[in-house]
Amino acid sequence: MYRRKTGKEIETDLRSLIIHSSLARGVNGKVYRGGYRPRDSKKEDIVVSFLEGTTTLPQRGIVNVYIYVPDILSKDNVPIENGQRTDELEALAANWLDGINGMLGYDWWPDETIHTENDEEIHQHFVYLKLNFKLI
Repeated sequence: MYRRKTGKEIETDLRSLIIHSSLARGVNGKVYRGGYRPRDSKKEDIVVSFLEGTTTLPQRGIVNVYIYVPDILSKDNVPIENGQRTDELEALAANWLDGINGMLGYDWWPDETIHTENDEEIHQHFVYLKLNFKLI
């Protein structure tokens, strides 16, 4: 039997899996826990954020992963999605996710399709992974 993990412990575990992976090597930024990414970062950073979890055993829950990609300028000098780069990172994230089941004592699977969303306020887009987990 194991001790129930806290949200921060689960974030830290997933961050550790990412730091030592092809996913982290595929971006030019760093890997952060939720709330620690510098607001003015212009790098391709990865942010891991705990969303929810159960107290029942085995523990289950959801963790979000955001892979930020700075926008590029259009011919009209308007910030737009760097579509080529977000396409590449969506594929990289899908391949990475296929290989992490069972690592660090977790089963992982997507809660929804990996996709890209817009953060207009900071002129960046992010590849979004909403991941279910179960401690095994």
